[in-house]
Amino acid sequence: MRNGETPHDLRLAKILAAELNNIAEHYWKLVYPISPGKVGSTKTPTEYRDHLAAILPGFGLIRDVADSHKHLFLDRTSAKVKSDNDITVETIGFGQGYGLCYGGGEIVAARLKNGETAYFDVFAERVYQYWKALVT
Repeated sequence: MRNGETPHDLRLAKILAAELNNIAEHYWKLVYPISPGKVGSTKTPTEYRDHLAAILPGFGLIRDVADSHKHLFLDRTSAKVKSDNDITVETIGFGQGYGLCYGGGEIVAARLKNGETAYFDVFAERVYQYWKALVT
């Protein structure tokens, strides 16, 4: 890590989200020609991302973080956040975000359209573990 970066650096979280989102397209382009069933028989990378969002908790939010960082505002009806401004570093207190940052501290969070908060560490870890299991 560079000076001043923390484990919950917003810039690093957005880069990670973009890479986890990009893997979907790379995987689809490599696998679809030889085994379409392994990508849910989808016909495009976009359809595959929709498929992943339906079957993999957290992938839709990873896509939202990546797309909101790239486009600023999201007009996709399936998006759970409205804009890049909904992805922030929040300070949580002791007992909040159980298992994420003991005793409270800073954490990257997504404020969802429905008013709930989703913690980046949780959904990013799920997606990372999915890709890790799939390609190793």
